[in-house]
Amino acid sequence: ETDQSSVGLHFRKTPPERLMTSVPLSTSKIDIPRGESRHRIALRTTLPTDVHAYSVLPHGHFLMKEIKLAATLPDGTVKRLLWIKEWDFNWQGQYHFEQPVALPKGTKLDVVAYYDNSDQNPANPSHPPRRVMFGSQSTDEMLGCHVHVIADKPGGFEAMKKKWPDSL
Repeated sequence: ETDQSSVGLHFRKTPPERLMTSVPLSTSKIDIPRGESRHRIALRTTLPTDVHAYSVLPHGHFLMKEIKLAATLPDGTVKRLLWIKEWDFNWQGQYHFEQPVALPKGTKLDVVAYYDNSDQNPANPSHPPRRVMFGSQSTDEMLGCHVHVIADKPGGFEAMKKKWPDSL
């Protein structure tokens, strides 16, 4: 096949006032007993500044069955940001919101994931099932849910960098 791809780069004369960054909802504390069909892992973080969320990048391996992400605003309003009811290892893409989602300072982000380490899970790479812990191999397991945001004010990026220095 013939391809005539091209790339166009546009450079600014001044640096950007605001930068996109990632809110990391992830853990290495994963220990899924063999035979467990609905193992739950939940994580929570609180936003240190006003942001707008643009996309979400969920990540897991073969045992993940479901993942949810919700934002609880300071006034108690809950916004559901992501729910994959039937996780598939091949669905590890970035999900973009149609419109940026406003998340004020103090918003709590909650991710909940469920894992199936039983014989009933056709995606389970281990037969019989074995204890599965965190690791980089596909036969290990992970939980990651990265929310891509832009702080509403230029100083907001510094607040994000202070809270999550290793993710920026």
